[in-house]
Amino acid sequence: MTPLKSVLLATSAGLLVSASAAAQQSLLLIPDSGADRISAFDPATGALVNLNFIPKDGRMKQVIQVVQTPWNTLLMTDFEANSIWEYGLDGQYIQTFVDTAQIGFPTAPGASRGLQGICIAYGKVWFTVNDVIGTGADNRNAIWSVNYDGTGLQQFVSAVDQPALGQVRGLAPLNGGFVVADSGDSGDDDIEFVSAAGVVETPCWHDGTDDVSYMRFPQQVTVTDEGSVLVATFTTATVFELDGATGNLVNFVIPTPGLSMRGVYPLENGEWLSSGGTKVLRVAPIGGTTTDIVNITLGTYGVNGSFRWISKIQIGQCFGDLDLSGEVDLGDIAFALLDYGLCPGCPSDLDGTGDVNFGDIALILLSAGPCS
Repeated sequence: MTPLKSVLLATSAGLLVSASAAAQQSLLLIPDSGADRISAFDPATGALVNLNFIPKDGRMKQVIQVVQTPWNTLLMTDFEANSIWEYGLDGQYIQTFVDTAQIGFPTAPGASRGLQGICIAYGKVWFTVNDVIGTGADNRNAIWSVNYDGTGLQQFVSAVDQPALGQVRGLAPLNGGFVVADSGDSGDDDIEFVSAAGVVETPCWHDGTDDVSYMRFPQQVTVTDEGSVLVATFTTATVFELDGATGNLVNFVIPTPGLSMRGVYPLENGEWLSSGGTKVLRVAPIGGTTTDIVNITLGTYGVNGSFRWISKIQIGQCFGDLDLSGEVDLGDIAFALLDYGLCPGCPSDLDGTGDVNFGDIALILLSAGPCS
């Protein structure tokens, strides 16, 4: 850190704390594909905040996961529409960020292959494409990447080149690569590790057949702030906790026997929020007790819920306002230039690559203007 940067941080430390606390609010977003909407929950307790955070709009067909972009919009994978939609934090549709017609996928309702997991890491958007038939075409059962501006769509790794990849679903960045849920239909349900070079680690990172409670049909994988990996499994209705360094089993809980688990995310109170079927529930890792948050049934709500995967977003923050002036302008560019170069964890590293470079400057320019 440069001496000038140290002075800037020292003189604005109190403002930084107060502004951050006042400006930011976290939410956990869960798609409900039974009602084709996005619901919001409290990240501390799991309490329902807004069942219709993004209400049904006729476009969403079977949204699996929603993530927040570095430029403060939302990207959502839609399995049935085979597209990645981009929405604003106000819930308004912006554009089709990725149309998988570009990679030869059908978009007919009920198609057997489509988009599943999505994450933003290493300066790109990454998503998985799953083929439940498993025909082996090179654009099925694969991880793809795309640049922040929607260009540069390319396949990162597929089950054709790396058969151990299996039938991919959830993915999350870990140790420079990714942990990936392999929901194979032949008794081969594992968590794979894919390196930055697109190579699947062998033997598999975590062999689900070795678990006390057999890992069958893993869906979402989530890396916690402490470095452990949480896995929600559909068929065995279990939430697993794995050691992020070794892949070894640490803990498992069966929240509600018979309720298929799809999503899992750590709550700030030390419990886990889990989603599946009509329910979103809170799970105690120790003791395994559960508390229903919502149960969206036809009799109560007029529709049967179908909750998917869980992601955290921040709202009310002013992205790119590095000098806390209330506006994104040349002052923020100057602030970023002080960090230019290798700088992991710096506020100026807006795209999370570990370097402050032209990509971060470009994001500041895209966000230019007064904070709302």
